[in-house]
Amino acid sequence: MCNRCPTVPQTTPAAMADDCSDVLRLGLSRGSGVYRNTPWNTHRKVEVYCDMDTEGGGWTVFQRRWNGSVDFNRSFADYEGGFGSLSGEFWMGLGLLHTMTSRANMTLRVDVSLRDGTTGFDEYSGFSISQPQRYNFNVDRRINSRGMSGSYLLSETATRYSTNHQPFTTYDKDQDNWQIFNCAKAFGGGWWFNKCVGNNLNGPYTNNSVEFFYKSFKVEGLKTSSMMFRSSN
Repeated sequence: MCNRCPTVPQTTPAAMADDCSDVLRLGLSRGSGVYRNTPWNTHRKVEVYCDMDTEGGGWTVFQRRWNGSVDFNRSFADYEGGFGSLSGEFWMGLGLLHTMTSRANMTLRVDVSLRDGTTGFDEYSGFSISQPQRYNFNVDRRINSRGMSGSYLLSETATRYSTNHQPFTTYDKDQDNWQIFNCAKAFGGGWWFNKCVGNNLNGPYTNNSVEFFYKSFKVEGLKTSSMMFRSSN
């Protein structure tokens, strides 16, 4: 049983809300679930999953896994447009993620757990995803954590493990720094790979998989993960 498996109510309109931070700020929250927002520089209404329970709420979830029901070994087009279901496992989509994180100073939160029930989380300031086609991952520094080590930080930039400032790679779009082969093709999933030895929260999900992992937590296969952001302002 997943500790963070969501209960999804009927989609809630959130007029004037750019993201889940606005839903909370404007007093439109009806608890965690699916909300219809209008990102700040578009006129397009989109449905997003808002976590209104974790640490005060207002989090826009862009990645969630807990049972392997959705295949994350996808093409660049899939990762750009998004896939899965907001009522289950899903990936928001790099295009929307870029739009929503370019509006304000955002905090990133990563929650992970193991099969024995051990949990941990990280929070980073200054989170954003750059424009197409590279969709670089960017954070400033770790500002909060529990159950994590002091190494393999997402904010590191000078190691082969670094995620920070890396472009997004999939099996059909190689943008990593490993010259020998494509990291996503070799290890599965799509991620901000550097030289293939860093994190991979979109790696293969099996009972014994070691490709679905987060190095600051444990170098072994995870059971669950979620990635989300909210405005720091």
